[in-house]
Amino acid sequence: MKPFDRARRVWAGLCLGSVLAGLAAAEVPAPAHAGLEALIFDWGWLGSRQVEPGEVVRTRWLGPLFETTLLPDGSSVRARLRPVFSGAQWPAAARREWEVLWPVARGRAQDDERRARVLLAWYSDYDGTDPAARWHLHVLPLYFQGRGRNGQNYLALFPFGGVIRDFLWLEEIRFALFPLWVQSAKNDLRTTTLLWPVFSRTDGEGVWRRRVFPLWGRSIREGQFDKQFILWPFWNQARYDWPESHGRAWILFPLAGRVSLSDQQSIMVLPPFFRWHTGVQRRQLYCPWPFVQWSRGDIDKLYFWPLWGRKRVGPRHSGFVAWPLASYSRATYGDTTTLDRRLAPFYYERIVSVSNAASGRIERPSQQVKLWPLGSYRRHNNQRRWRVLDLWPLHDTGPVERAWAPLWTLYQYQVAGSTNRTDLLWGLFKQARVGQDLRYAALFPIYDWQKDHEMKDHTRWNLARGLLGYERQGRRRTYRFLWGLRWRTGPGEAAP
Repeated sequence: MKPFDRARRVWAGLCLGSVLAGLAAAEVPAPAHAGLEALIFDWGWLGSRQVEPGEVVRTRWLGPLFETTLLPDGSSVRARLRPVFSGAQWPAAARREWEVLWPVARGRAQDDERRARVLLAWYSDYDGTDPAARWHLHVLPLYFQGRGRNGQNYLALFPFGGVIRDFLWLEEIRFALFPLWVQSAKNDLRTTTLLWPVFSRTDGEGVWRRRVFPLWGRSIREGQFDKQFILWPFWNQARYDWPESHGRAWILFPLAGRVSLSDQQSIMVLPPFFRWHTGVQRRQLYCPWPFVQWSRGDIDKLYFWPLWGRKRVGPRHSGFVAWPLASYSRATYGDTTTLDRRLAPFYYERIVSVSNAASGRIERPSQQVKLWPLGSYRRHNNQRRWRVLDLWPLHDTGPVERAWAPLWTLYQYQVAGSTNRTDLLWGLFKQARVGQDLRYAALFPIYDWQKDHEMKDHTRWNLARGLLGYERQGRRRTYRFLWGLRWRTGPGEAAP
């Protein structure tokens, strides 16, 4: 059994086989609407089960601590003693995720692939059904173990020695008493370093590199370039041999520099502060960097940093005012445009717009507004949600929504078509409305009231959960006293 497998199964068994298993009966989806009894079970913050806008069935116990939410597409969200454990499952995509005291620990599974993280320990199993598949266990920066793409096992204990495969951008890293000796490989390139980063040697097809840092270094790639430094960073020079761009460049830091190629020219004074560049793709001016930046061409930019700036790269536009306080970005890909506005850290907005070529109209299928930490607003198609408070200052993510957001959400209002729902203080006050047929309101445990026109004009109210109560369905009446005594009147019923 691979590392973490046994621990993962034990943890799952503890969660599913704990005393919380007694709540499993409440996880059965609600039946179709047939009166409020089929729609909701409500004991305030102690426990509730209800259908929310979008046909979402949510069951909660002890406020936000325990939750099971079932969505129409078969996916689900579960929390056990939030934020200790939370998770989600998408059966149609064979995917599931979980968190333990996020961001302390997190894991996910997609088909046969498994990934998990606990603090700085990362585990990946790329095929849980194949005992010979690639896998990694990295406890950064000390311990590395696994099996690489080539099927070979590896083990390393930093800084003493070992082998690491498929780490960062390299296929293999070997080291002993780091930084005394390091050897790395990528494709056909192999680099050996002594007293990293001082003495280095790289060889490969068409590649030759040598370095005695910071005294001298040279890098040659046949048919492309020959680069060299002496007393880095003071002297750097290069010769470029690309067919479309060839010539020479040099920098005498921090005094001056020059790039003279067939397709571009640059002059630098006190680099990187002053630079003039002109080329086939772009013209550029730093005067001085980073305070004044200007360019035209494939990058269209004008910065008076940190006061104001704008930038365009392909379909993406961005800008700022009083950096880093106010900023925006807009990206258009096909018919979809995403606009982000931010006044850090207090205001954030994201709008997604879709251009309908047939009608010539611009539709906005989704929007998110966050006024941190007071609240947020979210709209997706015909579903809307208002929330107070919202303590996460960045864009909403799955782990935050599952593990933390329900804890700090004091008030929430949701709308989907003709259905709306209000929740205050984790169920202390609830209100729901489904079209013109169903209405419900409750302040636990003081009163609850409901009205259902679909079931023969059904009305019911209670004080103190049944200390006094009244129910009417058509011409039939029921009166309640002291939680157990009842008095019924109406057709077919004799008064007791």
